[in-house]
Amino acid sequence: MLATRTFSALVVGLLLSGSLALRTRQSEVPTDLVQRGLAAIGINPNTSDVRNVRISGSQFRTKSIITTIALDGMDQTVVPYGSQTITYSYETGSLKQRIDKVSGLGTLWMFARPELEPMDYSVVVQGGDDAFAAVVSGSYSLFNPTAAPEGYLDGYLAAYMISDGQKWDPLLLSKISANDSTLRFEPVEGGLLLPAGWSSPIFLVTTFLTKFLVFDQALNVSIIFNPDTYLPFAIRTYEDHPFYGLSTNDLRVYDYTSVDGLMIPRRYKTMYNNERLITDFLADDISVNVEVEPSFFDVVAERGELSTPVVDPALTAEIGEKYANYLWFGRNNYTIEEFDAQQPYADLPGVWVVRPPGVASYRQILLETDTFVAVLDAPAEIVAVLLEWVRINIGKPVAQVWPTHHHHDHAFGVKGYVENGAVVVAPKMAQSYYADIPGVSFETFERGAPYILETSGFRAAFIHVEGSIHAQDHSVAVIIPACSTEDSTVVVFDADHVVQAQLMSTHNDHNELSQLVNAMVKHRVAKSAL
Repeated sequence: MLATRTFSALVVGLLLSGSLALRTRQSEVPTDLVQRGLAAIGINPNTSDVRNVRISGSQFRTKSIITTIALDGMDQTVVPYGSQTITYSYETGSLKQRIDKVSGLGTLWMFARPELEPMDYSVVVQGGDDAFAAVVSGSYSLFNPTAAPEGYLDGYLAAYMISDGQKWDPLLLSKISANDSTLRFEPVEGGLLLPAGWSSPIFLVTTFLTKFLVFDQALNVSIIFNPDTYLPFAIRTYEDHPFYGLSTNDLRVYDYTSVDGLMIPRRYKTMYNNERLITDFLADDISVNVEVEPSFFDVVAERGELSTPVVDPALTAEIGEKYANYLWFGRNNYTIEEFDAQQPYADLPGVWVVRPPGVASYRQILLETDTFVAVLDAPAEIVAVLLEWVRINIGKPVAQVWPTHHHHDHAFGVKGYVENGAVVVAPKMAQSYYADIPGVSFETFERGAPYILETSGFRAAFIHVEGSIHAQDHSVAVIIPACSTEDSTVVVFDADHVVQAQLMSTHNDHNELSQLVNAMVKHRVAKSAL
């Protein structure tokens, strides 16, 4: 999560004053606030007797940010039904968590498993000096539900899961330090702001009402309190999102119930930027000091060197979105030498097909003009290496980037290309989606009027697929020779209409396939197109 010093240059603190100060209890001292919160939860010297807490529920649902159809809102479901049991151990001073989860998959995921068998797996997350995240039962693989447990997960995902595990910890407040905190405000949804205690005065405060907040620098976590009950209202972390900018990622907690003297919430909601509801979980059963097997938190697997947690604030938003969608497959540390780059079409000079290693179905097209290069699609993990490859092997600037659609696995890299001077080519209706990228400029096209990029060697048309059920701004590129004949090569660059070409009849949405075919017919694309 983004370090607070990143925010300090961008936002300003504001002290309470006048009648607003009275209503928001300016007299609160952050140290006292933490103590009031601990007392409200029931955490006291006797809490050391709590060996573990188990939170179990049969209502677990997840929405998707990364794959929405519309350019705003949350209209795509990852998990329409599911359950989870989270068990925390407090017998050491560090985070120790086990999640046993069953996640039914939404229809979008039929590209991976057309029968949509649920994800059914268990993962152990541990903090401290020997930190890790590891699958200990079932399979975490979207593509292979019957595989053996993966064991230790990669360090980037482990670091994210450790941070997320701390947020869900019902006794997190006992680990928060209130030293040197000050009262400040942070917004919640609906224009409501709530009085807050921070360790440094760096957040913009507007008007309205507020909740108390205490920030812990070591954990990079804020606790926002309900000013009436002093129970936590939200546990907040911070991200620098490639499209939304400085963002908040909240775990909202409600409906507290008393269990063995501890107040523990039953309802949990993950809320992004106070407006995008991602996760909704209702606990049916909460237990304290349950009997667990001695091996319950054990990992029986060989640990690799890539499992050590790696905190990378630049990747946090991407990891979080892909993790919630079962689409995080690890970070790819490509090198230029590993790229397979070809110009495979004799009658299409300037059309490059680039394949990075390790991803059999992944490829990227570069269009080389006389003066610049245009990059088709923009996954984040390849940007830096691809820019370097172009510099060395083509020697022309990447002046245009065209994302096939706004889904973040195809578009997160747009920011990196813009930072290096590229113009974004996109349907006009999608322009607002990328508008907050610093320094962005556009070449746009309307429905029914493709954007044309033409050289002496090829003619590329970027076509908006009207009415797409996959993404409102979905578009394809059709590339033909500048002077074409009946025997000319025709190349179509598309993403996600066909996800598993080798399993065409079962692992693809044929509504989307029909839309692609109809778009090609409308624009009179040759049946022989590649």
